[in-house]
Amino acid sequence: MAGKGQAKTGGRTKGTPNATTSKLKTAIMNAFEEVGGQSYLVSVAHEDPKTFCTLLGKVLPQELKAELSGKDGKAIELVVKRQLISCEKSS
Repeated sequence: MAGKGQAKTGGRTKGTPNATTSKLKTAIMNAFEEVGGQSYLVSVAHEDPKTFCTLLGKVLPQELKAELSGKDGKAIELVVKRQLISCEKSS
């Protein structure tokens, strides 16, 4: 580890992905494809909506922001927040 005022030596260069993380992501994607990919997710959504909604909660952004301009040219800020209300299987 470099001390104060010293240049960094050794280690990964900035922006280089961690090899273990890359291998884990590849393994997860391979397993996903092996169990059916998108079709598998559709079946999970129907059979276990709570689990599917938990997955959605992990991958959807918490908040979306956009800057727009109105007819008068003034800036308008649009903020959309996600809130999952219920993921219970309907009968």
